[in-house]
Amino acid sequence: MESGPLAGFTTGITCVRRWHEFGTALEQRGARVVYAPAIRIVNPLDDSTLLEATARGLSGELDLVIVTTAVGVRGWLDAVQSWGLADNLRSRFQTAELIARGPRSRAALKAAGFSQVWAPETDSATEVLEHLLHRDLTGRRILLQAHGTTSRELGSALAHLGAEVHELVAYGWAEPKDLDPLERLVTATGQGQADAVAFTTAAAVESFLLAAQRLDQLEAVLSALRGSAVAACIGPLTAAPLLALDVPVAMPARPRMGSLVREMTDVLVRRAGRVVEAAGHRIEVRGHAVIVDGAVHLPGAEAMTVAKVLVTHPGRLVPHTELAAALPAGTDVEAAVATLGAAFADSRTVQRIGDYGYRLAYEPGHTGGCGHEYD
Repeated sequence: MESGPLAGFTTGITCVRRWHEFGTALEQRGARVVYAPAIRIVNPLDDSTLLEATARGLSGELDLVIVTTAVGVRGWLDAVQSWGLADNLRSRFQTAELIARGPRSRAALKAAGFSQVWAPETDSATEVLEHLLHRDLTGRRILLQAHGTTSRELGSALAHLGAEVHELVAYGWAEPKDLDPLERLVTATGQGQADAVAFTTAAAVESFLLAAQRLDQLEAVLSALRGSAVAACIGPLTAAPLLALDVPVAMPARPRMGSLVREMTDVLVRRAGRVVEAAGHRIEVRGHAVIVDGAVHLPGAEAMTVAKVLVTHPGRLVPHTELAAALPAGTDVEAAVATLGAAFADSRTVQRIGDYGYRLAYEPGHTGGCGHEYD
C-alpha cells in the first residue's frame, strides 16, 4: 500500500534524462508516477542543421561566444571534433570573449580547455544581457549556443543592439518515437487524473503542449494546469513556455532534480485534499486515494469520483442524478458508492437517503471536522 507525504497523488514526468532517478524519488515519497518522455534527444553528430550553423559561425572572426547549457556545449564540442572543425573552433575561440550563462556551462567550457570565461553566479540570460548592454555591439560578430525560449530572446535582443548573431541549437530534440505514453499523460491531465506534471526542459513543455494541441485537448490541459494540477518546472528556462500561457508554475529556488522533488512534495502537500470528519473517522480525499484515519485506500476511479463529489460540500444530500452525471456514462452509481464505502471501512460513512441520493455523514462538531482545505 502507498505511504508517504505524496500518497494518493499521481505525478507525470516528461524527462528523457535521469527519469528513473526522478521517478524513484517521487515513488519513495508515495506518489504514483506516470512515465511519459516528451522528447527524444537528437545526437549532435547526426544533426545536419547544427553542422551547417557551426560552419557558418566559424567562417569568420568572432568577437563574442555565448553558451547557455552545459549538456549542449559538451555534445556540440564532441560533434565539432568528429566533423574535423576542432582546430578552426579553437582558433576562433582564442581571439573571442567567452561568456557562459551560468556556472555549469562555464565549467563545461573550462573542461574543454577554455579557461577565460565570464559567467553570472546564477543561470541567468538576463544577467548576460545586462553585462553586455553598456557596450557598442554594432557589427560585432557573436556565436550564440542557444537553448529554449529565453536564450533565443537573448539572441534577438543582441541583434537589435546591432550585433551579427550566429545562433545554433546544440541540444536538438524531436518527438519520441513512441507517442503513446505522452498522449496518455496529456489525456489524463486534461481529464483531471494527474495531480502534477513535471518538466526539466522547455523542449519537453513544447512537445507536451503540441501533443495536447494535436489531440484537440489543449484548452482542457491548460485549464487543468491553471486549476487543480501542478505544473512543476526545474527552472525559469523550462517554465517560460508555460508562464507565457498564464500557467502558474511550481519551481525550486535552485535548478536541481532533488530540489524539484522537494518543491513538488511541498506544493502537493499544501494542496492536499479536503479533510472532513465523518462517522467518527478523519477522511481525506486526494488524487486517486482516500486516506481514512491515516490509512491509504485506492478504491478506483469511479469511487474516487463519488468521494470528490461528496466531500465538495460535506453533509449535503447529493442527488443520484448528480452522481450519475459526474461518472462515465453507463457507470453503476450504487456499485461505485458501495466500493467507496468499502474503502472507508465503515458503512455508516456514506448514508443513503431513500431513492433520492447520498450524503457523507459529516460531523462538523467533532475535532477537525471543519471541512477545511490545506493551503
